Amino acid sequence: LFRQHYNPSQRAIIFDGITEELNKLTEKNGDASELTLEEKAGMAGVSPRTMDYASQVNQNATKDVQDVVSSGQARASDAAKIVDEPAAVQNAAAKSVAAGESRTLAGAVELLCARCRRVMPRMSCNECKRIRDKAHKKEMKKKAKAKSKA
Repeated sequence: LFRQHYNPSQRAIIFDGITEELNKLTEKNGDASELTLEEKAGMAGVSPRTMDYASQVNQNATKDVQDVVSSGQARASDAAKIVDEPAAVQNAAAKSVAAGESRTLAGAVELLCARCRRVMPRMSCNECKRIRDKAHKKEMKKKAKAKSKA
């Protein structure tokens, strides 16, 4: 195996998953000792806040969101912002980030209309398309302005 360089969110979510599995094993054996958030953060080499975000993601987010964070495409703090969204919305945001359509999970959720956030994202939603087009135009203006300054 080759050495891998993980970002703090990756280290936190991987370490939180490992410690959760260890806690399950120790509970079966009758040992009730559990690591505190600060101890987990120290062992993983991340801040307690990042470890808290990773714990929220491991406990409440869908598998797609967890995979996007553990692959390094999104941060745990970003994923923690959308854990209260319905599973379909979380999965749509994860696909958007994985495909490179959005930089952040929260940003991908913002590109959905109110109906699609509440019920379920649809591919043919005209309101979502309008919101995405507006965001794309805004991004292009921002890039053009930055380019003209340089």
